[in-house]
Amino acid sequence: TVYMPVYKLPLKVSIWHKGKKEIYPIEINRAKQQFEFNLESQPDLVIIDEERILLGEIEHKKTTAEYLKQYELSEHYMSKYEALDKLYKLNDSVRVRNLIISALKDPFWKLRQMSTESLGRYKGPDTTKLLDEIKALALNDPNNQVRSTAINVLSRKKRPQYEEVYLKGMNDSSYALVGASLLAYLKLNPADNKEKLAKFENETNANIVEALSEYYATNYDSTKYDWFVKRIKTSKPEGIYYIIQDFSRYLIKAPVSKQTEGAKLLIPLAESSPFEFIRFSAYQSLGLFDLQFLTPIRKRIKENEKSERLKNIYNSLP
Repeated sequence: TVYMPVYKLPLKVSIWHKGKKEIYPIEINRAKQQFEFNLESQPDLVIIDEERILLGEIEHKKTTAEYLKQYELSEHYMSKYEALDKLYKLNDSVRVRNLIISALKDPFWKLRQMSTESLGRYKGPDTTKLLDEIKALALNDPNNQVRSTAINVLSRKKRPQYEEVYLKGMNDSSYALVGASLLAYLKLNPADNKEKLAKFENETNANIVEALSEYYATNYDSTKYDWFVKRIKTSKPEGIYYIIQDFSRYLIKAPVSKQTEGAKLLIPLAESSPFEFIRFSAYQSLGLFDLQFLTPIRKRIKENEKSERLKNIYNSLP
């Protein structure tokens, strides 16, 4: 009988050898296949489907040195992204760190953002120099997502010298940048923090709301309970998930009477929100309070939950 393949997957294998790149077309039409390429010596680098055309996962284990070469040699975004993703947490290596620093100038904004986040985790001797590079991105990068990430990284250091960066960001047209800058500025505990809070407190944009929500959760103020309630009732579903998380952190610092009031607000969300992720967020938050009346309620919510996925998660929670 003549073999008739069920599928045909045309792919390209990119091979760098002695400083030159060659592309070899292959076709996959069997469950197991082996391909051989005639080379004079060991290749410098091999990338299967460099352009990432195949809708699937390719398992190809590589060394750190090979991922460094992949980022340096490939011109394709997804291959560079894969390399940087693998190198992301290895910035204690001088060679890897130098590559990640060079990625701050990559033409692809997502790669600049990834390298910024990676360097923000570094705590070595040249931290100040790296932070100067990140400050430049926060001020001048053409992409607002990169600038926001740079500001978030700077804010972790809580250094007053970056105040001018945050003040400039708060006047930007991008809400993402304004939100990141506002939270970063408030972390410095400035003399005018009440003035800044009052300026933004009635904003409804999710980036601003989430910045204030995180700040209020960390810096307890008994007068902000109604602010949380209003935002939970009026925000879009994707924003409510995060606000509930911050609200529960806020309530833990509140008197028992306020915890009880807040828990009663969360119960119907945990029971009947049409959004699975909101039900989960509310249910999880209810478990943080040491309130006896919640024990049978959480049991009832778990038993009545229609999502098998959520039920399995609830069963794993204390």
